[in-house]
Amino acid sequence: MAKSCKQWVCSVLLSFTLVLMVVSCAQPNEKAISNNASSKLEKAQDADEVSSFSTEGDQFAKGRILVQPKGDIGELEVSDLLSAHGGTVKSKIEGINVYIVELPENANEKAIAALLAHNQKFNFAEVDSVVTAVQLTDDPLYSSQWHLPKINAPSAWDLSTGAGVTIAILDTGVDGTHPDLAARMVPGFNTYDNNTNTADVQGHGTMCAGTAAAIGNNSTGTTGVAWNANIMPIRISDRRANGYSSTIAAGITWAGDHGARIASISFGPLNGSSTVIAAAQSFQGKGGVVLNAGGNSGVLEAYPNTEYMLTVAATDPNDVRTSWSTYGDFIDVSAPGLEIWTTTNGGGYSNPSGTSFSCPLTAGIVALMVSINPALSPVQIQNILTSTSVDLGTAGWDQYYGFGRVDASAAVILARDTVGNDVIAPTASISSPVNGAVLQGNATINLNASDTVAVARVDLYVNGA
Repeated sequence: MAKSCKQWVCSVLLSFTLVLMVVSCAQPNEKAISNNASSKLEKAQDADEVSSFSTEGDQFAKGRILVQPKGDIGELEVSDLLSAHGGTVKSKIEGINVYIVELPENANEKAIAALLAHNQKFNFAEVDSVVTAVQLTDDPLYSSQWHLPKINAPSAWDLSTGAGVTIAILDTGVDGTHPDLAARMVPGFNTYDNNTNTADVQGHGTMCAGTAAAIGNNSTGTTGVAWNANIMPIRISDRRANGYSSTIAAGITWAGDHGARIASISFGPLNGSSTVIAAAQSFQGKGGVVLNAGGNSGVLEAYPNTEYMLTVAATDPNDVRTSWSTYGDFIDVSAPGLEIWTTTNGGGYSNPSGTSFSCPLTAGIVALMVSINPALSPVQIQNILTSTSVDLGTAGWDQYYGFGRVDASAAVILARDTVGNDVIAPTASISSPVNGAVLQGNATINLNASDTVAVARVDLYVNGA
C-alpha cells in the first residue's frame, strides 16, 4: 500500500519571506511536536551526598518534591501556592512542565506532596523518589552469550543490525572509550550534575550499553543485540547508582530532544512516578519508545501498568522466570537476564545478572525494528513486540512474563512487513544565507532536510510564490 504524502511547511525570515516546503512520504502525527524543549535541571546534590535519602521505608530526596501544575497555572502562581508550605521553585524540567521544589529543613515531604496532590491546580505532586540500578559474529565471547540465539538474534541480523538508530542509555554513564562501544557513541548529557560529562561513575551503565549495542563482527569481546546502533549516554545517577525521578525524567526529555528513538532505563520499576510517566509520554509523542527494568525484588509489586513504557522481566536459559525477577500487573514482556556477557568499565567484560540487562536487550530489539522500518509509530512497535513474543507461563498475558519472552527475528520480520504510521515530522533548515541577509541578483541557497523515512523533495518560495 502506498503511503500518502503530507506537506510540512516552515518559514525563514530573510529580507523577504522565504517558505521552505519539505515533502515527506509519511503519515505525520497531528499533534505539534516541540523540537526545542530542553532540560534545565540543576545538580540535584553532590555526587556522594547519600545522606539526603529518607530513612523511612521508601527512599526519596530530603527537602525536595516534584509538582506539575495545570496548563493554565503560571510560575508565579505556582510559587505562591508553594510558599504556604515554605516551598520554593528550584528548577523546571522543560517539555513536561514539572517543577523541582525545595522545601525547608525538617519539612515532611510526603505530607506536603499529598496536600498539593489534592489541590485542583496541580495535575500531581510527589516526592523525588530514589531509584536504584537493578542489575553470530566473530566476537570471541559470542559463544558464551546464550541469550542471543535464545531470542533468535542471528536470524534478525540477516535483516537488520540497528544502523541509523540511537538508543539512549539512562544510567550511571557509559565508558565511551571501551573498544566495543567507542565507535558507536554519540553526544549525551549528565542530568545529575547538569553538564556534558557522561563518563561511567559506577560501571552499571557500561554493562547496559554493551548489552544493547556492543559492536559486532569486530573480532573483539561481545556482541550487542543491535550492534550497529548508536549509543547516547545519559547519566542520571550518583556514584552509588542511585538515580531520582527528576534526573530520569530530565534525561528522557533530553534524549527525545536530541534524536534518540529509544530510551533504556535499568532503574526501577518506574511505573509509580507520575513525573517519569509524563516524560515517557512526551518521548512517545516524539516517536520514541521507553523501556524500563522490572526490578529484582522477586516478589509481587503493586505498580500500575502504563501505556507509555514497556517494563521487562527476566528469564533464564530454560525460558523460566528467574527467582529474583519482580512480577505484577506492570510487566509487559520478559527477556533473558541471567549471566549476560557484556562490556564493563575500563575496557573489560563480565556476565552480570538482573532485569537491568533484560531491559537493554529488549531495547536492542526495538532498535532492530526501528532500523528496518523507521515509519513505525511507538504504539505499532509495542504491539509488534508483544504480539511476537513467545508465550510463557499461563496462556496469554500474565504477571510473571507479561506477553512472553521477546523474539528478535519474529519482531523484525513483522516490523518490516507492517505499513508504518510515521509520527515524526521532517526537519529542514537554511544554512546560508543567514537570517536577515540582504540578497541582490542571483543567490545560492544552501539547506539541509531530513526525515526518518525519506525526503521526496524540497520546495523554496519567495514572498509566498
